[in-house]
Amino acid sequence: MCEGVKHIQVIVIGEPETGASEVAKEAATLTLCPQGWSLIPGSQSGARFKCRPDKPLMKIECQSGTKFFEQDGMIGCQ
Repeated sequence: MCEGVKHIQVIVIGEPETGASEVAKEAATLTLCPQGWSLIPGSQSGARFKCRPDKPLMKIECQSGTKFFEQDGMIGCQ
């Protein structure tokens, strides 16, 4: 598990153009989360948002009869 906090400043100049696509709006919000993290869809409200870690490419190889699990943004062996 990683610990730490990363703060970034986002400056928005002007209002979004009328008719701006949802894809363009979402792409603009992707920079809110640090590298290795993704914005949780629908979590952004004004300056508030939530990020979750990107999924690993491979599952962990668990030892001693334990099995890989993934739940609530956590992974491990149990």
